[in-house]
Amino acid sequence: MIKCILFDMGGVLFLPGTSAAFAEKMQEQYNKPKNLVQKMHKKNLEQLETDHMDSHTFWTTLLQDLNIPLKEEEHVKEIAYKKDHPNTEMIKLVVMLKKKYLVGMLTNNNREMHERRLQESDIGDLFDYIFTSYELGFRKPDPQIYWAVVKELNMKPEEIIFFDDDPENIVSAKSIGMHAILYESVTQMKREIKKIKIL
Repeated sequence: MIKCILFDMGGVLFLPGTSAAFAEKMQEQYNKPKNLVQKMHKKNLEQLETDHMDSHTFWTTLLQDLNIPLKEEEHVKEIAYKKDHPNTEMIKLVVMLKKKYLVGMLTNNNREMHERRLQESDIGDLFDYIFTSYELGFRKPDPQIYWAVVKELNMKPEEIIFFDDDPENIVSAKSIGMHAILYESVTQMKREIKKIKIL
């Protein structure tokens, strides 16, 4: 029996939620190749999102790697933090599911961006549980993050459904016994929900 439904944040609850969107903006504003921005951005992301590197160090390192003046730190952070917007249709779906199930968020994120997104969108109160990589110390797709969530929820993996837009995260969640569904669009998500009869 399903007891809890978990949602990824970037790419599901917030759009576009991808590093590609950040890279495109950086190319527009600083004339840096998108593939280089993505490569340098990814380099220390795991440390940032598991709370092993502070935000200032992460951004200054990225600027140095891209040969951008350090005085641009705040502007570059604004590019990263303002590229996303709430996926309102998906949030409406969460509201409907909350009537029957516990709902939670499971996100790879750093403290600063996560808190800012919640503050600016007011969606935090919608969720019964919010799990972040920086608090748990693991990032998706590491199976340990899913086991940590299972332990926190005090549930069996098969009692949880997880929606994410990254195929690798879906495979990893399924590997521990969770039900996991790849998010592609709200329309597709509604079809999936109808198919598994949870609404």
